[in-house]
Amino acid sequence: MDDEVFMKCAVCKFLFASLTLFLATISLNAQNLMNRVYTNTTLSDVNRGDFNEDGIPDVIYMTSEGVKVGLSNSQGSLTFLSSAGTISQGDGGNMAVAKFTSSGHLDVAVLKGNAGVAPNFIDIMLGHGDGTFEIGQPAKLPEGVTVGAMTASDFNGDGKVDLALFEFLGTHIYILTGRGDGTFDSAKVISTALSNGSDPIASGNIFVGDFDGDGRLDLLISDAKHAAVMFNNGNLSFQRKDVTNESAMIYDFGAADVNQDGFTDFIITLQGDCPPNNSPCNGGYAVYLSQGSSRTFKLSYRLAPVFNVYPPQRPIAVDVDGDGINDIVFITQSIASLWHMAKGNADGSFQMPTNFILSVNGGASGIVAVDLNRDGRPDFATTNRFSGESYTSLNAFPRPPCTPSTVSPLVTVCQPSDNTFAKSPLHIVAKATDTAHPVTAMQIYVDGQLKSTTQAASLDTTLPLPLGGHVLSVKAWDSSGKNFRSVRRVSIYTGTTGQVCSAGLNTMHLCAPAQNANVPSPVRVFAASGTEAVSTAMQVYIDHQLVFSDDHGDNFIDHLFTLKAGTHTLTVKGWDAGGQQLSQSETIHVTQNSLQ
Repeated sequence: MDDEVFMKCAVCKFLFASLTLFLATISLNAQNLMNRVYTNTTLSDVNRGDFNEDGIPDVIYMTSEGVKVGLSNSQGSLTFLSSAGTISQGDGGNMAVAKFTSSGHLDVAVLKGNAGVAPNFIDIMLGHGDGTFEIGQPAKLPEGVTVGAMTASDFNGDGKVDLALFEFLGTHIYILTGRGDGTFDSAKVISTALSNGSDPIASGNIFVGDFDGDGRLDLLISDAKHAAVMFNNGNLSFQRKDVTNESAMIYDFGAADVNQDGFTDFIITLQGDCPPNNSPCNGGYAVYLSQGSSRTFKLSYRLAPVFNVYPPQRPIAVDVDGDGINDIVFITQSIASLWHMAKGNADGSFQMPTNFILSVNGGASGIVAVDLNRDGRPDFATTNRFSGESYTSLNAFPRPPCTPSTVSPLVTVCQPSDNTFAKSPLHIVAKATDTAHPVTAMQIYVDGQLKSTTQAASLDTTLPLPLGGHVLSVKAWDSSGKNFRSVRRVSIYTGTTGQVCSAGLNTMHLCAPAQNANVPSPVRVFAASGTEAVSTAMQVYIDHQLVFSDDHGDNFIDHLFTLKAGTHTLTVKGWDAGGQQLSQSETIHVTQNSLQ
């Protein structure tokens, strides 16, 4: 190990020692995420989309200057384009990705703030389809009105994307209806108060979803005391219904179809007691499931704030391990930047979170699930607004057998996972649970068209599908005539599927090349380090000579090396912040050099 890396690891070891008590309170699961660290100054918000229209999902970050796109390749690595500047400047805010014009390109609406002051307009960035943008006409708000949060969708059903904005330090929502050309009409003002005008919800975040399944998109809002759904009654008329009554403070929240029944649910995160010794506050979360057209919700699971789960941020529901049941993923920024997963159980409950240290630098602030390498698994992109870092985490969790939910009635779709990529023919695996009546049939709909019917309570089939995005609905029928469904969004593509490499805890795994393999040059070295603490360095040695060193914090290597023909000794080494060293060596036989 060279002196520079040694010194950096020594510093990291010192930092790690200061986290000993903290780390002792959590369980770690580092080996199932392939983490890459980018030096990329961002703010809190991050989103996804195919911004250069090459069929590979990309990531977009908010910066103080505007937005920056990271273009993904087929292996999940990002190449960053220059920032696209906005009119407004600031150190906070959020953005919404949508198609605001008829061009077919993805556009971005950007809400910026600075030192607690939010502008009274929204920057509209019109996409060119190559990952770059031009500044469009700003969306104006009424004089004197500022907003603190934003989302985008078609709220009036005219086929054009609108903006919904939550007032900053106020109690109103503003709907700006889109004209379909990147401009917006004057704001429609909606009060967050109850129908009698009392108890308005003050400024917080805002999310969109169809919580009652009527096809009209509703809004979810929250402050520190309660969360409420603003049900869309049509014609931009919204009716508030309170859902939560939590004793702990609501720290953050998010909308998602947690149980995958086709209705939007939501997750709130909780902050409990804060110890007097400057330790992080206790944290927990609660899951509220929509009961459909009744416009009611059921508290299905609650983890009361506890010491070893710090206040969660940006909760999302996603099937991380591919067993068909959604897990809850969130981040925390106290002391270090951590990624957490609470694995979903078949009965609708969740296990205690396992954790992955993204960085010893606190400040994790935004996360999005995105299938970066198109392998059918959700990966993750995370921001750190304080350290000048951003992270991508490729999903290397082993895929267990399909686990049908025991909650009744419910359809469990194990393949495909939601919001992922796949090749045609699409492999579909699903099972139905109904304890009241026997399941008599299952059907598959693609983009609203019936494609398959099976007279059974499970199915395992394939369907040929054209390239592009599709909505897949798997519906089950029981003997009483009742039907229930689960919905997936999947993109069909051709081309290369990215690979993942997982390592057992405290082991180095050299996934390629294999021991005693005959390989041409250049040789691809693909290896992962299952360190318990955050990775600090990865190195490659050929015939005992150092040829590659990465001290950016990545816990895997995927690199090509030009080697002479003959037999070579290949060694990959890794170090973590606790001073642990892992290594694996192999003998390989290079058959030819492509440069000769």
